Amino acid sequence: HTFVYITPKESIIIDIAQPENMLALQVDGPSQYLYNCSNGERQIKTGKVLFKSRLLQRLGWSLLYVPYYEWDALFNDTASQESYLRDKVRSVSNNLDSPILLEE
Repeated sequence: HTFVYITPKESIIIDIAQPENMLALQVDGPSQYLYNCSNGERQIKTGKVLFKSRLLQRLGWSLLYVPYYEWDALFNDTASQESYLRDKVRSVSNNLDSPILLEE
C-alpha cells in the first residue's frame, strides 16, 4: 500500500491506496463533514468529498471510508482498530476480481 497516493493522470490525492487493486482508503476528519444543526453532529459529507468520491468511482477505484466519529469510538484500542480496518477491507475485497491479502 501507499500512503498519500496521487493518481497519475488526474492528480487526485488518496490518503492510503493499493493502486494494483484500485483500492482507496479515505480517512475522513471532521472538516470533511458538514455541521448538522438538528443534532449538532458532523456526519454529512461535504460536496467536495462527495465529488472526489464520484470521480474515483468512475475511474474504477473501490473506496473505503474511515469516518473520524467511528474511529474515535474505538478509543485507541489497537485490537479494535485492526479488526475495524480488516472488516472494512474484507467488505470491499469480496467485490474485487482479485482478493486483497491481509497481513496477520
